[in-house]
Amino acid sequence: MRKADFYIIGVVLFIALIGVVVFYIDGDNTAEVYAEIYVFGELIHSVLLDSGHDDILIENTNESSNLIRITRDGVYIVEASCRNQLCVRSGKQSRPGQIIACLPNRVLIRLVGLEEGGVDAVAY
Repeated sequence: MRKADFYIIGVVLFIALIGVVVFYIDGDNTAEVYAEIYVFGELIHSVLLDSGHDDILIENTNESSNLIRITRDGVYIVEASCRNQLCVRSGKQSRPGQIIACLPNRVLIRLVGLEEGGVDAVAY
């Protein structure tokens, strides 16, 4: 390898580093992310994640229930009456486009909102 090869590698790495830094700094914008809670396909709550700590108990007519916790960091299901508990194990979600679903209880939590200046899609 010649000296010029090291300069080219250095320039490419520097440009890549700038891209990574810009991407992560851009993600720190304050975004309005809402948790939309659907039961049997009907929207019953729309809560701003930035509003702080809130617990919502969903009780369905078929004796099923879900306890949903909304914090500044995200939304997650604390308790569910379903057998498989996949919705509880899905963990905390905080970014627009993420979904938590409890199919046996027909509960769906969808996070909506677009971060200002955030990345909407990536194309190659």
